[in-house]
Amino acid sequence: HRAGQKILIRFYFAGIGSAFLALLMYNIIDVIVYIPCEAKTLAGAFLMHVLMVGPVEEMSKFLAFALLAHRRGSIRDPMEGLLQAATVALGFASIENFSYGMYYGLGLTVWRLIFSIIGHMSYAGLWGFIYTGLVFEEKTGSDVHRPLMQLGAALFIGAFGHGMYNTFCEAGLPN
Repeated sequence: HRAGQKILIRFYFAGIGSAFLALLMYNIIDVIVYIPCEAKTLAGAFLMHVLMVGPVEEMSKFLAFALLAHRRGSIRDPMEGLLQAATVALGFASIENFSYGMYYGLGLTVWRLIFSIIGHMSYAGLWGFIYTGLVFEEKTGSDVHRPLMQLGAALFIGAFGHGMYNTFCEAGLPN
């Protein structure tokens, strides 16, 4: 239905905005913290992607999602949180894949259109679904302590999975 499509379009554009938020976060991290690792070795790739890239990108997507979902009050049933989070991730992946395509060319872009989109949407779906539980706990007046811990765990798992995927890509597997 039309209202559902309009809100998903907003979440898609929030995802595009979250890519720029991630760039801002990377720049802030570079100024504040010197991370003495590069992706030239497997250990360096692991440290860079698991400790920085995964957390930054998942947090930027989550912040864009949570802000819009809270502001619009758009989550009315459990699947909406998952779908809206995945749509933010699709927007993020779209701008990221466009950037990779401009820099690396069409070959990598085709591969990324399949795998990076699935990855981004999967990580976001995990924390989006858990966030939905948090929203429903607040609506029922229940204790939100447990769902908040679950949300933190879901963000951690999504960020770690994202970082590991990137690490495998740096190790020579296609990304």
